[in-house]
Amino acid sequence: MIRLGAVGGGMVFNRYFAVAHRVGEIQITSLAETDLARAAYWHRQGCRVEGIDELLDDDLDAVMVLTPNATHGVLVKRCIERGIHVLCEKPLALSAGEAQDLFDLAASRDVILYPAMHVRHRPEIRYLLERCANSVARIEQVWLEDWRQGPRWYRDSELSGGGVLLDVGVNHIDWMLSLIGDLTPGDATSTVAESGVEEECAVTWHFATGFGRSELSWRTSPQRRRSVIRKTDGSTLVADHDARSIDDNGKSRGPWNDDEYEAVLSDFKSVLNRTRPVDADRTVRSLELIEEAYRLTGQSFFQCRGEGTTS
Repeated sequence: MIRLGAVGGGMVFNRYFAVAHRVGEIQITSLAETDLARAAYWHRQGCRVEGIDELLDDDLDAVMVLTPNATHGVLVKRCIERGIHVLCEKPLALSAGEAQDLFDLAASRDVILYPAMHVRHRPEIRYLLERCANSVARIEQVWLEDWRQGPRWYRDSELSGGGVLLDVGVNHIDWMLSLIGDLTPGDATSTVAESGVEEECAVTWHFATGFGRSELSWRTSPQRRRSVIRKTDGSTLVADHDARSIDDNGKSRGPWNDDEYEAVLSDFKSVLNRTRPVDADRTVRSLELIEEAYRLTGQSFFQCRGEGTTS
């Protein structure tokens, strides 16, 4: 049995906790959470709730870091320095350099550092990766959501480290790299809110066989999430991410069940069992591209660090 602890008992922890039993051989046993109401709730669900220091002293096989984005790096480093394997929600860090440093530290301590890039595990994305890898002439990503009533930390630059490009874009750059190979941003625009983080962003991409565009938003209602891929042979696939289905050149595929968080834990289990390596280079490259796109918009990463445990 793989015993997992977690730092941060918010929305994402709820997703992992709900599906852990389906994976098998995984048990989430303990949680570090500072919000008293959340701590009381998860205690009633059978979690041992404690401080971070106590959590790191527990007899755990790995820790999940599920806190606001700007706190990931420092918490991951603490786990690695204690010799504890880590699953970290995206983004792993606020810069490619910091991410590389964390991977290097993990390697030096023989610790597994697993970035949970969960969108690559969505069923419709898995289908695209199987059907379209290295044969894309054009890609259009639209991921427009309404997070205006979402957790407050998203718009707090001290905790978020960036806006929609960092939080959402890093997931989609990650799976595009798997699908296409390397990318180069052509231009990028963003709409920055009073909070100082961008709530809308658009980036154009160039790659060896074609070009594409990513359009991201935290303030669009009704939401619309889809990807259109034109292959080099002229065929077209349209992924409806809300329905988790694909139109494959006129043929319907799906809809599939929502299993991305279950798939993340299953993959993490494989990595912990040393049957699959972590693709550190792709994680670092995703953050390099985020940095390049931010420079094109005139923004940069917020270089803030903390250890908050809410999410």
